[in-house]
Amino acid sequence: MPGADFDYGVPGLLVLVTKDEAGLQGYGDQDDQNDAHGLHGKGRGVFRRALEVLVPGVTVAPLVEKPRQVVFTAMPDASLLEVFPSPVKSPFLVEHINEEFTSVCPKTGHPDFGTVTVRFEPAATCVELKSLKLYCQSFRNEGIFYEAVTNQIRDDLVAVMSPRWLQVVTDWRGRGGIRTRITACHGEVPHYPVSQ
Repeated sequence: MPGADFDYGVPGLLVLVTKDEAGLQGYGDQDDQNDAHGLHGKGRGVFRRALEVLVPGVTVAPLVEKPRQVVFTAMPDASLLEVFPSPVKSPFLVEHINEEFTSVCPKTGHPDFGTVTVRFEPAATCVELKSLKLYCQSFRNEGIFYEAVTNQIRDDLVAVMSPRWLQVVTDWRGRGGIRTRITACHGEVPHYPVSQ
């Protein structure tokens, strides 16, 4: 698909959009055309003005004056979550582990990688796994802190399932010598060991 590469001045963040999606007329390889849109050196510069680029389903809004800070206006989509009736009425433990969770650091624009463990005792419903996977993927372009991720997942799952209790534990890959683990709970959580 023909398109134009835009470098937002954030290492590792490159968005491919078509000319129509970018809303730019006559964007090409010439430096004067790039300069006209606040770009320099064909894709190596930093935006001098705010430019909102629409890509399918996601709106990305980079900050201009701070090229190492990025704000994403796309939000995690709780409407993706689906449930099905619990197969039994007796208590049982469900544990889902997502080892490939990704979001974006709101300060640097760098990707954050973590493992999300969701543990709960169903009441009337359980979350459907494909919908949970798609929901987790909706965080991929979200500039959000670890703490907000953990609490957002807890709140959204409680809203859709109303479990007897629920626990969300996020383990984040170390950066700068610091690893982070965050726990958010709903209800009275039994003291079970969390899977490693």
